[in-house]
Amino acid sequence: NQWRGYERVTTTIGDTEGQPQSRNLSIYLRGMNGDTGKTGTVTVTGVHAKEITDEDPLAGFLREQITYDGTQEVSGSWFEPWSHQSASFDYGSADYVAGAHYLRTGAEHHWTAITPQKTPTTTTLRWRTTSTTYDETYGMPTTIEDTGDEKVSGDETCETTWYARNPQRGLTSLVSRTQKLATTCAK
Repeated sequence: NQWRGYERVTTTIGDTEGQPQSRNLSIYLRGMNGDTGKTGTVTVTGVHAKEITDEDPLAGFLREQITYDGTQEVSGSWFEPWSHQSASFDYGSADYVAGAHYLRTGAEHHWTAITPQKTPTTTTLRWRTTSTTYDETYGMPTTIEDTGDEKVSGDETCETTWYARNPQRGLTSLVSRTQKLATTCAK
């Protein structure tokens, strides 16, 4: 048995005496899918984040975080995990094979609530997404694509990183070159 923490954590900030309070809601993955005593697939659904299977290597990963001003959503982010198994060991038992995994953030979806002055009862969300690809040998970022404001075209960027590696000497994370272009990584 292993305590896996809480899936949802709310932090309240501010005085309760007549002042609005801000709240932060954090949603975590706990690696509960396949846990003893659980039946079916264990998933986690956020407020804005899509449903995801709560796999063991994802335990502790922050899935979503939202900031509220009183009861109004102000801003938030949800995160997509990137995981790659880097090693495993079979203890000779059919019940357990230990695995080591890289766990990184594969995509970050950030949003801010925009309330126009002319129509203060209407709120829209402004979205921005950053996606990162990693090499599977060292789990290091190779490209980072930023969409900019998703309702605007022309503000996208793509950053590519190359490394000067010499694993025999323990040099695996030295950056040899970075290139940032004002375009998507697909172009």
